[in-house]
Amino acid sequence: MDDIARELGVSITTVSRALSGKGRISEATRKRVLEYTKRMQYSPNKFARALSGSRTFNIGVLIPGDAKMEEMSFFQDCLMGITAEGVKNDYDILLIYSYREDVSQLKKVVAAGKVDGVIITRAVRGDPAVKLLEEAGLPYIVIGSKNEKKIIRGCCEMTGSLLDKGVRRLALIGGDSAHEVTISRLKGYRMAYWQRNINIPEELIMLETVSREAAGEAVECAISKGAQGILCMDDCLCRYVFQKLDRSGCHVPEDILLASFYDNTLLMHHYPSITAVHFCDEERGRYDCLELINRIEGREMKKVPEVKYELIFRESTDNCKGGN
Repeated sequence: MDDIARELGVSITTVSRALSGKGRISEATRKRVLEYTKRMQYSPNKFARALSGSRTFNIGVLIPGDAKMEEMSFFQDCLMGITAEGVKNDYDILLIYSYREDVSQLKKVVAAGKVDGVIITRAVRGDPAVKLLEEAGLPYIVIGSKNEKKIIRGCCEMTGSLLDKGVRRLALIGGDSAHEVTISRLKGYRMAYWQRNINIPEELIMLETVSREAAGEAVECAISKGAQGILCMDDCLCRYVFQKLDRSGCHVPEDILLASFYDNTLLMHHYPSITAVHFCDEERGRYDCLELINRIEGREMKKVPEVKYELIFRESTDNCKGGN
């Protein structure tokens, strides 16, 4: 409102009265203020509601500053959905970065009262961001927290589809076990074996694979222990794994099968194309943003639709010969 008052040469009180529709002010001045806000794409309704409820109409989106470039497609897609839903409900989006235990940026934003709620894009066990938001009493939501069962089910079905084709020795290569999604994907993998009464090849489960070098070592281990296929927990790991297999002269799918528990366009256009579990992240971002807005505005919670997933079988698993 300071900017509007300065530009029009009126007081902040006059702008406040014009936007809220309350208080004594000439119709000509009110019209002038409203025409200016419309021309500059300010929202009069947003200002009026903010004035009456001490709200900012900003939603913070917490993004891990240590995310690899290969992971950015997930955050970008989620952000597109969040932004679309935010605009639809007259909210602006404020990006906030965190660095593992360092949530100082978030702390400053919360202390300054700059946001009405926060969307956390990476679920981490013992997350200091969650603790901070709960202590502040600020509404928040963790992306995908309502879809854990879908993640487990999707990974279970992908693993089970290969087991049903006789591929018993499936290596699982995953990342940081502090991330909730890592645990959910591991549960899905194990569930597929349990449902079929097949012994889980524990020696082929390799977590904490957080670099290209670690992925290469995991591939060597998987091959040496007789893996018939490799399941990667995400698209980034999947590309690291494929590169190592290629350098080792191990061909996909002729020599070993390869699939990912997370899909993106790079895997789709890869040669060979990679079998994967596909989630619509833009949709996920939109639904979670809608749920957060419901919480912020104290509306009766509408049933937020669940994000659908799809198993997409591509060239990397075409050669399912099976065997025991």
